[in-house]
Amino acid sequence: MKTSKKILFGCLSAALGAAISEGFLALFALAYPIDTVFLVHRFSAEAPYFFSLTEAPPEDKNQDPLLGWRNKVESGVTENGWRQQREPALRSSKRRIAFVGDSFVFGVGVANEETLPHFLQEKLGTEYEVLNFGVQGFGIDQAALVTTHILPAYHPERIVFGFIADDLDRSCTDFSFQFRKPYFKQRGGELSLEGIPAKSRRAVFLENQNFFAWVTGGLKTLLSHSRVYALGAQLPLSFQRQHCREKLGPAILAQAVAYAPAPVLLLHLDGKLPSSFEPALRARNLDFISAVDALPNVAAERSLSLDRQPDGHPKAEMNRAYAQFLYDHLLKEKRTASRK
Repeated sequence: MKTSKKILFGCLSAALGAAISEGFLALFALAYPIDTVFLVHRFSAEAPYFFSLTEAPPEDKNQDPLLGWRNKVESGVTENGWRQQREPALRSSKRRIAFVGDSFVFGVGVANEETLPHFLQEKLGTEYEVLNFGVQGFGIDQAALVTTHILPAYHPERIVFGFIADDLDRSCTDFSFQFRKPYFKQRGGELSLEGIPAKSRRAVFLENQNFFAWVTGGLKTLLSHSRVYALGAQLPLSFQRQHCREKLGPAILAQAVAYAPAPVLLLHLDGKLPSSFEPALRARNLDFISAVDALPNVAAERSLSLDRQPDGHPKAEMNRAYAQFLYDHLLKEKRTASRK
């Protein structure tokens, strides 16, 4: 009896201490730096989402067992989820350049003729065919799977792998944008692909309809909104994020390049990368360029605006500047190759 009372007293004391700490942190708005909030919700997003559902979600038409999801089929998006006016043929008599990447490549918030791939098509002319395989919300792991598993069927001559800094974080999780997704684990320098096939939201919801899942989901939901939890999770999650950006990210890109059906140009479009990131790519002899620092000069030379949409995505003229930067690089490559 005394032992039971001690355990109960200990639990109540811990709960009271947590409540007092929570109230103190909330009162003084402490322990909620934006990076911590972002990390906590990024790495513990699945349980709160499914805990909030009261009924099984419908089957997702854009859910994909390999990639997690594809673009929703709508105007300007083909039945396979690619941003083209029509489904591209598997082979073409033209020289093909294929883009892979996230929403910056896809072109969120702009028309098909205002995307980065389209503007590059205009610069290159009719000798080339530029294909857009960008998907909204993708991490570099998912873009890497497009590179190695989807693009071989389309026989590109060159691949442009566009990414932003946040795409490195997305590769750290198996759940993003309310979808299960594949992810890579790094063991002893080797990568293993996990989470395949990715389950649909409906399947995940139905397999968690039991009391234990309900209790654990509720606890995780509570913790994901706790300032005390955010403070305690900051250090381990920061280490995990650092590993994703500095170790896992370059390893995924290196593997994508190694198994790609054509030479790959890694194109950094936005966000601050770790200082060790570019040296890690150079050490692997990967073809990498960053548009971030060069873009203001490119835009100024051609009187282009670098205005963004409210959510941070580029407007049309900024995409045109990206395309000009990339075209200049490809032209320089061609001239260098012709001298050899």
